[in-house]
Amino acid sequence: MGGRPDPIRIVDAAYRWEPDERAWLEGLIDTCSGYDIGAGVVGYLVRSDTETHVTTMLGTASDADKRAFHDVLSGFSPALARQALAPTEFVGNAAYRLSRIARHSTGDLARAARGSIDRMPTLWALISGDVSSRALVLCFPRHTPSAPKEAFPHVESRALGLVGAHLGAALRLRALAVPSAEDPDTEAVLSPSGKVLHATGAAATARGRESLTHSVLASQRARRASRTASPTEALREWTALVQGHWTILETIERDGKRLVLARRNRMKSLDLLALSADERDVLWLAAHGHSYKFIAYELGLPIGTVTGRLRRAMRKLRIGSRVELLQRLGLGAAEK
Repeated sequence: MGGRPDPIRIVDAAYRWEPDERAWLEGLIDTCSGYDIGAGVVGYLVRSDTETHVTTMLGTASDADKRAFHDVLSGFSPALARQALAPTEFVGNAAYRLSRIARHSTGDLARAARGSIDRMPTLWALISGDVSSRALVLCFPRHTPSAPKEAFPHVESRALGLVGAHLGAALRLRALAVPSAEDPDTEAVLSPSGKVLHATGAAATARGRESLTHSVLASQRARRASRTASPTEALREWTALVQGHWTILETIERDGKRLVLARRNRMKSLDLLALSADERDVLWLAAHGHSYKFIAYELGLPIGTVTGRLRRAMRKLRIGSRVELLQRLGLGAAEK
């Protein structure tokens, strides 16, 4: 088992630019050691287009434990994978989640998946990203039985759930160009003190500049607080996105000067033409069962803004409930 859990280290590792995917995932897993509950930590990067495949698998667990979850994922059709790997805002009991989905599915792949699930060790999983492009699954196995709905046996599991929002943002950033002040996706450059040195587009507006300065200062406070305060307190203000638009990255330029970059990092959510991009992002997260509080955290928005956008989106689409929303978007069998 690892040392003291430090969610800020995980967030920093996620946002640290590392061109090699395996090296990036290895660094991420290393920072998760404080959440080890007895049998190591495993990370999987998964894609699901015409078939489901694990592109990278690394970790400190035994080879048997790593292969057990790998075999389950590989046995899922893309439709099942989209349900099984819907992003979570908590660390959930993986076998319970997967068995529920496989039990209500038919076909040879579902039957094979059910057999693999029965052979899985006891483990909990945090899922981030979007499996249609790329999902990240962090697994925490334990070699003792658990009740089907047992919560993650770690006192700071809530903080690890918040980290999931940052992991999803980091995955999207990895699909963009190498971060630099000259990159078109960099819409603002700030000093570590929050001073805006350069900004374009929405980042150049008074609201954009104020929001970005607040976010830079919040990330600095989170790093300081992680050494003394509880992990959840340290993460509370450092949201994954700023006003639903930008992710904050700290970097060092060639001349050695430390700069903070605000990179445009919108979610690739639903393609519903009747909705604005802001409404689509909120609707996509709500469709995966996220709470208003978590959606607000991930998007860096007030809860009132989240509920207002969701109401407008559902009204435009003539959807009356979350159940109907799930059915409309083909997610009806997904975990709530």
